[in-house]
Amino acid sequence: MEKVRYEYRLLPSVPEWLQTHNDNLTFNNLKPEKYTFEVRAIDAIGNVSKMPAQVNFEVKKHYSEKLWFRMLTLLTAFLILLYFILQYLKQRREQAAEQSRIEKLISELRLKSLQSQLNPHFIFNSLNAIQQFINTENKKSANDYLAKFARLMRLYLNGSDSQFITLKQELDVLKLYCSLEHLRFADKFDYDINIDSAIRLKITMSCHAATTTQKTQSGTD
Repeated sequence: MEKVRYEYRLLPSVPEWLQTHNDNLTFNNLKPEKYTFEVRAIDAIGNVSKMPAQVNFEVKKHYSEKLWFRMLTLLTAFLILLYFILQYLKQRREQAAEQSRIEKLISELRLKSLQSQLNPHFIFNSLNAIQQFINTENKKSANDYLAKFARLMRLYLNGSDSQFITLKQELDVLKLYCSLEHLRFADKFDYDINIDSAIRLKITMSCHAATTTQKTQSGTD
């Protein structure tokens, strides 16, 4: 005698009846929705049970497919991106502040270097000399002194932008200074500058020029 057969279907995924000889059924990759599982029996002569057994169940969405999770993922990604943007902007601001601090420090050092080179006593004496030449109507000497003084100031200002200057530039400064002092003191002293032609040096302007000016003034004032 033939055994009772069983058929099943899974609404709405599997609407047609399927025969099975297994006691267990497995459904894979079901979409998130409500399902109705039905089973009916068929006897040896083909009679089908009038009321199939039913089981209703629902497949819930995986948390990764839910709206709140997607929103949370987007929010997290946005916050991470915002964090890196803020860190980048903070780093740029710190770099800009450090660059500004360095530039300010360089400007201060240049100013100090220029102040150390421009001896106030020398400038005062030079202006007095120019005024004296003008008062005595010695226009040629006044113009000559003023031109040399302006050139010396230009060399000082140009040298303040560089940490090192060539020996030739230093000698130009020294020659101009001595020429001004020689003109101011009306040929009361003589000077001569000699240097070995084999010397090729770079020296700091602030150290040598300021010292020379002070020593010359202390011997002529």
